[in-house]
Amino acid sequence: MIQLINQIHDQVIKIIDQVQTQMKATPWTFFLFNPRIATLAIATIIIMGAFALFNINIEANPEINQPIGLVQTFYPNSSPSDVEEQITNPLEEEIAKIDKVDSIESTSSSNISSITVTFETGSDNTEILNDLREAANSVTLPNDAEVPKVIEFDFNNQSIITISVVGNVPEQELSAIAEHIKDDISDISGVGKIELSGDLQENVQITLDSVKLSSYNLGITEVIQAINSSNLNSPLGEIQANNNKINLRLVGKAETIQQLQQIPLRTISDETTFNIITLSQVADIFISSEPKTTQSFVNLGEQEAAPAVSLNVFKKNGGNIVKIIKEIEAKIAEINTQLPPGVGIAKTNDNAFSIRKDIKTLSWNGFQTIIIIFFALLVFLTFTEAFIAAIAIPIIFLMTFAYVYFTGQTLNSLTIFSLILSLGLIVDTSIVIVEGIHDNRKEGQTPQEAAYNSINTFKWPLVGGTLTTIAAFFPMLLVSGIIGDFIKTIPIVLTITLASSLFVSIAFSPLLASKILSGKKDEPSFKDQFIKKLRYFYKDILTGILKNSGLKAAIVIITIILFVASLSLPFIGVLQAQLFPTVDVPFIYINIEAPEGTPLAETHKKTEVVEAILIGNPNIQNYVLNIGRQVQTSFGFGDSSTSSNQASFIINLDPDETTRPRSYVIAEDLRKQLATLNTDLTIKLEEISAGPPTAAPIEARITGPNLDEIKNIADKITTQLQQTPGIININSQFDNQPEEAVLTFNKDLLNYYGLSASQAGIIIQSLTNGVDVGSITIQNKEYDLKLHLQNNTTKNLQEIKNLTISTPKGQIPLSYIGQIETQPALRSIPHVDQDRTARVRAFTEKDVLISDLLPTITEKIDQIELSSEYNIDLGGENEDINDSFTDLFSSMIIAVILILVILVAVFNSFRQTFIVLMTIPLAVIGIFPALTIFGQALSFPAFLGVVMLTGIVVNDAIVLIDQINKNRQKIDNLNEAIAESGQSRLMPIILTSITTILGLLPITISDEFWRGLGFSVIAGLLAATFLTLFIIPILYSSFYRSKK
Repeated sequence: MIQLINQIHDQVIKIIDQVQTQMKATPWTFFLFNPRIATLAIATIIIMGAFALFNINIEANPEINQPIGLVQTFYPNSSPSDVEEQITNPLEEEIAKIDKVDSIESTSSSNISSITVTFETGSDNTEILNDLREAANSVTLPNDAEVPKVIEFDFNNQSIITISVVGNVPEQELSAIAEHIKDDISDISGVGKIELSGDLQENVQITLDSVKLSSYNLGITEVIQAINSSNLNSPLGEIQANNNKINLRLVGKAETIQQLQQIPLRTISDETTFNIITLSQVADIFISSEPKTTQSFVNLGEQEAAPAVSLNVFKKNGGNIVKIIKEIEAKIAEINTQLPPGVGIAKTNDNAFSIRKDIKTLSWNGFQTIIIIFFALLVFLTFTEAFIAAIAIPIIFLMTFAYVYFTGQTLNSLTIFSLILSLGLIVDTSIVIVEGIHDNRKEGQTPQEAAYNSINTFKWPLVGGTLTTIAAFFPMLLVSGIIGDFIKTIPIVLTITLASSLFVSIAFSPLLASKILSGKKDEPSFKDQFIKKLRYFYKDILTGILKNSGLKAAIVIITIILFVASLSLPFIGVLQAQLFPTVDVPFIYINIEAPEGTPLAETHKKTEVVEAILIGNPNIQNYVLNIGRQVQTSFGFGDSSTSSNQASFIINLDPDETTRPRSYVIAEDLRKQLATLNTDLTIKLEEISAGPPTAAPIEARITGPNLDEIKNIADKITTQLQQTPGIININSQFDNQPEEAVLTFNKDLLNYYGLSASQAGIIIQSLTNGVDVGSITIQNKEYDLKLHLQNNTTKNLQEIKNLTISTPKGQIPLSYIGQIETQPALRSIPHVDQDRTARVRAFTEKDVLISDLLPTITEKIDQIELSSEYNIDLGGENEDINDSFTDLFSSMIIAVILILVILVAVFNSFRQTFIVLMTIPLAVIGIFPALTIFGQALSFPAFLGVVMLTGIVVNDAIVLIDQINKNRQKIDNLNEAIAESGQSRLMPIILTSITTILGLLPITISDEFWRGLGFSVIAGLLAATFLTLFIIPILYSSFYRSKK
């Protein structure tokens, strides 16, 4: 009987425990009382996160997608002024009518018009491209002009690797091998366009015999018209067949040399004969090599650079650079086994290596940070409690990886940096919960009770703190333009990690604590005793301050003075502004320009003096020399240009930066050596900047109607910049201005001899460089068709003047119908918003800030006299700084408003909200002096740190004020309630601040780009934490004492 009663009692107790458990279970404590569901949730997170981590696309930086369209129109055999007048102007006029157009910039160069149209932020890319096509197609252009091409401007269209085929074999063989490699690599998923440099280009030559043309009474224009009308495929409409509509097409394009030879030119017939004159009867047709327009050489550490054919490989949007290059390397290894003796493949400019290195460095920083944070937790918590707080990190990261992957984003340097940045923040919520459990257990509660009570005590302060931190980051998405696209990864990743940390700290950390912490009450350790003494020491100091009104006032006044003094540092010029800091990169570019008209071979010979400096430099791993081409190194400088008088070096430094000087030190040393050369070359050594593509540090824009006057003003600005110390690499559109020969026809004489100006021009072109008359595809390879007259060796001006041309009235000297004069010519004519605009750009030396030079430059430019029709705008990096900082400041204002709303919702008090917001200016007290003392500029990353702090520093104040509010319900004396709250919340405040600071320490020390941000957050948080422990209690005491 007694046994039965005991069994019934046990069952009743069990049912009561289950009912109590269910009554306790709320959405906040659901996982605490449902461990199996929690285990399944964690397993799901681990599986999804691991899958995402191993499949996510990897790239160097976030892809930049701006609503920008490019309209390109080819107009053969035209000068820049012709292109401007007949192509660019009418196109710009029509494009300007499109809605949401923000700006229009164009360049009218020989044979081509390029118009870049920027639309308002938020415009749909597909829509803007359709609008541009519609506008471009509605403009009537000259007959010789090609149909305008409308393409999306792609900031991510950059070479990811350069492959060079090197060997002492004939050029034709090297080019054939390079073409074979190009075909193989093109099949790899994710590979975009591939550019060849130094290869032999073949075309089909159509060489006309002038004697035979005369015998058949044929003119060149008649031959060209016959080729164009016969060698084409064309749609002919639709026809009805078997009750279905089918397209009808004319297929007439030649596919062999023989088919070209059979093109009919004229029919000769009489009463007895019928003859067709074909192209083969007046011309020889054959495949030939074109004269090289570029040459490529590779030096792999030897004494002499070897001839090569180089392939610059680009990736498609969204492609995984590391995976693509790994597949390229595998393909190259396979091709290497099939190469003839003496031929090899060299790999340079490998972006995957840089990405892997950057990710490895950032990952190592992240691992160091986790270890540092764990040991920091051990100082204040037990090993088990520290483990519970630290184990949240990998779970949170896996949740973040899953989000990044399944939303189609990439793993890049900004993603990893954001994760490292979050390390010190995401453990804060777990620390508060675990520290609460720690305190509850010291009061004798069981692990489950301690976890349950800790959740209920801190859930709303943690929610408020997390939301305020997210509120500080999220408005960064409002930063517009290229920089906004670049940094948007940071607020997105931090928002996900912070939200995940709140979930993990409330859902999993308490459950884990209830399972692995012992059920018995811990005995106080030496560490506990030390912390207890520290808390009482702080409480005694705080109590003394709160009781002394004069001391409270003095502390507040001193704090205000420190804030004003700190805030003044940027305004009085002590703390200088900078967009992005100079950092170490493994590449250096040298662009070279010989005098205008220098042939390709002569340009190569002139570069030998530069090669002599590079060869043997122990810091240089290899370099690629391209003759006939320069490289683009900064946004806004247009496409890489091609000309026989140009050359460029792509220098790859030793990848191990620990064994060589920083890249900017090497660059400065090379710059000094190059300055000693006695040469007629214009040499500009340019470093690759970190961060998103930006404008040059200095850019003066001259606007006006007359190009000669614009040039005059540009020359004056160039002279002023050359006389300013610290400025290097000055250039403008008028540098090395070429000459052009202008042929002017006598219209009356043209009419007399039966010619039009276009016919005469084609005849002259066929006698000089030849006429492009389409293309032909033979065995899947496309060839251009080039038509010219036999013995077209005419190259210099005198020979052109002495040319004899055929007319319906016989042969006449060209001088009979036209005059040739030489005059200066522009390379291009730029427009900004339909106005003629020239740019003078310049860079600054290392450690020279544009903010230091700007007053001097502005003063010198203001001295230039201008008429009312002309204007000079000084832009460049300073303009970008103003725009970017304005956007960031606006986002900070929005962040403060969001934080205010959240705090009012949490505390239901404007006064308490105001007290919490006072922690933001407290942070400024530490930021600006620290940047000044450690020689850091107020860069964009540093200011980003200021914005981020608005959400970080308020968290300690939220926890403290929440505790004060609870203590006031139990303690009558206000100051005692405040002091008691400070004592109980001291360790969470100190610990969360320490973990955030230690989380940023490794990257602050090792990463030059993000060092300014690290200094801002660390210095601001140190100042804010220390002052929060005293200023917040003082303000609370003063505000509520006055009420009483």
